[in-house]
Amino acid sequence: PSVRDHLRISSVPRTEMLSGASVCIHDGSDALFNACLSAGVPQLIINNGSWQKNWNAYAAERLGTGVALAEDDLAMESLYENYRRLVADDYYRQQARFLADQTAAMGSLEDIMQYF
Repeated sequence: PSVRDHLRISSVPRTEMLSGASVCIHDGSDALFNACLSAGVPQLIINNGSWQKNWNAYAAERLGTGVALAEDDLAMESLYENYRRLVADDYYRQQARFLADQTAAMGSLEDIMQYF
């Protein structure tokens, strides 16, 4: 990964970089989507229209933890404006933190499986 002032860039998923992050901009992969939910980090998801990534992108919007952008419609202005919106509006951080806390309260997979 490389670091430019406060921006961290990686071409491969590096979930350890989420600690202390304000926002995670990613492609909607399951690994990063779920890691962001667990870490309580708002997400800006640029999806390529595939079913999986599209579902994750719009799930983040429905949950109030992120914003979805279509790769085909991507422009620097929309990227910046949506990033700014995620950083400036505490709602996204609060929702992300709430879901992270709810997920942590469920316990381990073994704890969850006792209900089934």
